[in-house]
Amino acid sequence: MWAVLRALQQINSATRIEGEAAVSAPPFFQSAGRGDLLFLGGKEGPTVVIWESLSEQEKERTHIAGRAYDTGHGGSKATVTSKWQ
Repeated sequence: MWAVLRALQQINSATRIEGEAAVSAPPFFQSAGRGDLLFLGGKEGPTVVIWESLSEQEKERTHIAGRAYDTGHGGSKATVTSKWQ
């Protein structure tokens, strides 16, 4: 799955990842978090969102203006967005 996340990061110049746990967030992102919890860095910048890992509440609070990609990992989807609220 990291290979797909790396490719999404590079294609879209993403600087952060949203939705992973602190121990599973890839180290090649400048920031990582989940909901209101920030593991590393800030909350600004183009973001790769691991949609399948978000709770229903987190999904409702997320305003995504991006494109979904199949990560090739058990049907999980990742979305790249420039907006995160």
